[in-house]
Amino acid sequence: MNKVIGLGKTGCGIAEEFCSYPEYRIYQIGVGIPERGNLVLEECEDIAAYEEAADATEIAGYLRSIKSGDEVLFIVGGDEPISGLSLIVLEQIKDVSITILYVAPDSGVCSDEQKINHRIVYNILQEYTRSGVFRRMLLAHRPVVEELVGDVSIREYEKSINNFIAYVVAMVNYCDHIEPVVSNKTSPAEISRIGTVG
Repeated sequence: MNKVIGLGKTGCGIAEEFCSYPEYRIYQIGVGIPERGNLVLEECEDIAAYEEAADATEIAGYLRSIKSGDEVLFIVGGDEPISGLSLIVLEQIKDVSITILYVAPDSGVCSDEQKINHRIVYNILQEYTRSGVFRRMLLAHRPVVEELVGDVSIREYEKSINNFIAYVVAMVNYCDHIEPVVSNKTSPAEISRIGTVG
């Protein structure tokens, strides 16, 4: 993966952490994010409103430097209404190898609307992944990540979670692209496209 696209608050937060790795080119699409080189959108109420307001031409223009043969990591948090733009964004880069990093929310603190957003986006992305449209889908469950991060100050809480997820994915990607001295790694079956990092 040499290109990283973050969609929404969660996706952009994790994508921002990839900036510390020079081999990645970062794209951020969201609401309330810094404008420097990012695609800033108007805030909408729900998934349907984001889909209606989406300008596919603007998104395609923003992602124009992604070319056939690139490996793309697309990061999205499922509880955000902006996650409804996932397929519109991914349609603009359909000729590349796409890995989805889906951050599942903590259902214990989600509103009913956030739970519905999560179910819609997760089910659609995993169906597309199973059908082979996407190379693979990595799942991160927010409560598990919070446990692994441990105790951090409230001020650094979100950054610590985002940094942890980015670090793990970057290290797995690094290990996938080097020749080990000793290894017992097996290649998963072609149909095994959905997983997580253990």
